[in-house]
Amino acid sequence: MGVSVKGYLIRYRYKGAEPSPSYAYQRFFRALYGYTQVVTKSNGRTYVYYREGVLTLYPYIREGRNTVVIPENALEPLINFFKTGKNPAHEFEDLSNWSVTYYVEEIPVEEQAALRAIYSALNRIIVRTPEGVARLRELVQKSVLGSEELAGLKIKAKYVIESSWFKSLREKDPLLGRLYEKFNLAARTV
Repeated sequence: MGVSVKGYLIRYRYKGAEPSPSYAYQRFFRALYGYTQVVTKSNGRTYVYYREGVLTLYPYIREGRNTVVIPENALEPLINFFKTGKNPAHEFEDLSNWSVTYYVEEIPVEEQAALRAIYSALNRIIVRTPEGVARLRELVQKSVLGSEELAGLKIKAKYVIESSWFKSLREKDPLLGRLYEKFNLAARTV
């Protein structure tokens, strides 16, 4: 067996009713993982909106339907969402039908699986820049970053950097090493 890091397996079940069960589940799912919304206006222009979910900024592994594996720093925000319905994209105001049951189990996560989850987060996390938007991974690979790019990187990368998975793997992977260097540069200069 390979080297592993600590993770938390979360099995959850959402039960919401209004206005329809399928819409309620879709809304819950989007609030949990985030989503991209493409809107075409009447003038023909298309706009893309990135809506963050509770887990968007964290590395995670989707094990299957209603099952996710997360690092320790994502546990509290996830459980808080399950209890309150509050999240970055949608706040569920009417909690009369809100019901989320969940089960938490500490498990070992293979380092390679954790590394893939971190890479996936770097590809998923969007940072607003003066030129528009960039994925966090693009900023990490860039030679020189402007002050606004560094500020965005500092805000968005924090959740990945603080994960126990990142801390265990940072010195073993060149891309994670670059992310850590750029994050520290942003912390010093921005």
